[in-house]
Amino acid sequence: MARDLFKKIDWQIEVSRINNDLLIKLNKEKKQTERLEALKQKKVQKENELKLILKEADEKRNELDQIRKVEKKKQRVRLIQKERDEAHKVIKNLQYNEGILALTKIIKKIKNTTQDKLIKEILNQIEVIENASQVPIITKHDLDDKEDFEKFRLAYQALDKAQISLSNNLFMKAITELNEALFNLKATTIGFKFIPAIEDKLNTYKKELDIKTPSEPKTKTPKVETDDVRAKIAARREERRRKIKEIMDR
Repeated sequence: MARDLFKKIDWQIEVSRINNDLLIKLNKEKKQTERLEALKQKKVQKENELKLILKEADEKRNELDQIRKVEKKKQRVRLIQKERDEAHKVIKNLQYNEGILALTKIIKKIKNTTQDKLIKEILNQIEVIENASQVPIITKHDLDDKEDFEKFRLAYQALDKAQISLSNNLFMKAITELNEALFNLKATTIGFKFIPAIEDKLNTYKKELDIKTPSEPKTKTPKVETDDVRAKIAARREERRRKIKEIMDR
């Protein structure tokens, strides 16, 4: 408005001054705007760079997490295989109860994983060993918290000793060890499940060896018949060993 008034009265100098002032102000505002725009662009660039760095860091972290998961899985597989190998060594030493105890612990470790095939394989091994065993298998059953674990341990160790003795035709020694297992199981909660089976085994081996109870008169068994009984027992023992070896070599 001032410039228009000055033009009407022909004050060109004032008109020029106003134009110059406006131009200077415009230039200042332009430079300020350019600086602000440059700062804004720089800020946006830094934000983009930061986003890129964070994205790369996140991708790297995910990659490392995946590597750790794979390595952890491999380590778990190696550990499980080591435990299986140790269990198999124990089983090959005819310590069936202790070996099956180790195998059941492995099953519990991998129960909630994707290793269903391995669980099925181990369960099949346990079934074969149990069927081949000459003594009851008591270690595949879960125990109550109030159980006498020490007596239970002594019981299954005695059963394993009896299995070894039977495999070596040491029948009298096996009977002693079965009695030891029976004695310890009577002090446990779970014992009632297995005591009848052990008593049946004792009666069977006593009968095969013609061992009479004190109230019964002992009759002398002919040597040929005794040898025949021992041969049959040895044959059964060899067949059981063969079955165990087959399942362990798979």
